[in-house]
Amino acid sequence: ETVKKLRQLAQATTIRSFCGPTLLEPIPAGLLMHEAVGHRLEGNRLLATGEGQTFKDSLNSRVLPEFMSMRDDPTLAEFDGKSLVGHYRYDDEGVPSVNTELVRDGYLRGFLTTRTGIARGHRSNGHARADYHQRPISRMGTLIVESSRGLPPRELKEVLLEEIRRERVPFGIRIIDATSGETSTDAYNFQAFLGEAILAAKVFPDGREEWIRGVNFVGTPLNAVHNIVATGDRYVVDNAFCGAESGDVPVSTISPALVVTELELQAKPDSPFTQFTFSSPWKR
Repeated sequence: ETVKKLRQLAQATTIRSFCGPTLLEPIPAGLLMHEAVGHRLEGNRLLATGEGQTFKDSLNSRVLPEFMSMRDDPTLAEFDGKSLVGHYRYDDEGVPSVNTELVRDGYLRGFLTTRTGIARGHRSNGHARADYHQRPISRMGTLIVESSRGLPPRELKEVLLEEIRRERVPFGIRIIDATSGETSTDAYNFQAFLGEAILAAKVFPDGREEWIRGVNFVGTPLNAVHNIVATGDRYVVDNAFCGAESGDVPVSTISPALVVTELELQAKPDSPFTQFTFSSPWKR
């Protein structure tokens, strides 16, 4: 099966740009939420004048669809039988970790905080994190994206197909896997994010799929999350490392798949490739 997929990818078509209906499977969906929303809910960013502070004045306002919620729970050691690298009992300021509600039913309810106060009556919720010798700031631990309206995979794809037909576009995109991402939260820079897709496919109005390669998904945070119209009912863990001002820290994301009515794809640079001197052993 792996060899078959590699052969299909070798024959995959390349697209240079796209903007339209997209189905993100759980891992790229979690990456989108981590980069587009999670970093902008880190409380220390509300205190820095050099930050864009996207959600500073959005407390108790709707920031996601009403069927979606988000929390960050470093107290959780495993999920669905899989260990979570974002788990810790105490943060790097010695404060016990707390299951922190961020968004409830689409409305922003709080931020990830440290001992540094961001409002009156402030109390740290145990999210001060740092790599060795770095200064701790508020960071994600285990970000959990939840939905009260999850759909099974077949119905979720049908939502994508309906959106393709409604917009009268020749195809949509299904992003199956992604490996890493980045975002800019600085006030002097563009408020944007990027996710590096490693496996994706065109989805035609009749449901047929065709492998594509050489693309990343990009966008502006508010536009991306406001265009979410459906979520899946299957939650998947993604363990990784996240780099920010306080260094690299282990993080976990638990997310369902998402359908977005409009997401932009851009071409990624071609990786230089040199033929091997000797042929692969299994070719002999």
